[in-house]
Amino acid sequence: MPHAEGVRARDVRRVGRLMRFVRYWLPVVLCAAGIWYASSLSSTPLDEIDIPHLDKVLHALEYGVLGWLVALAIRRTGARGVRQRSWLVALVLVVAYGVTDEIHQTWVPHRDAAVSDLVADGAGGLLGGVLCLQYLKAVALMKAQRS
Repeated sequence: MPHAEGVRARDVRRVGRLMRFVRYWLPVVLCAAGIWYASSLSSTPLDEIDIPHLDKVLHALEYGVLGWLVALAIRRTGARGVRQRSWLVALVLVVAYGVTDEIHQTWVPHRDAAVSDLVADGAGGLLGGVLCLQYLKAVALMKAQRS
């Protein structure tokens, strides 16, 4: 039954691609959900800390993680042309998500939207995406040197 074996092999490849997609994109979804949840809170204990620009640093950190995860997911699962520009695609996706997050905050009591927050989101996303790609290059170089 050569046809049945071909179908099974194709199904195994599909499942493998699906698992790879889930492996890399599920962390992106979870990170985005965490950001959304944090943005839904009217106040947090961090609001009581009086450190200048702490909120911008936190925006950059959380979106830096998101940028890293998105760049990694694109690099590992995207089409070839997209993978080559994964940092840019990651930046666009992260900033687009930041825009939706800022809009979302306009409906949360005691929260508001701010362009400065979006700038911090974009800066964090860019840094996270670029650092991820540099890390992947360094890992690939170390593997090549061991071979």
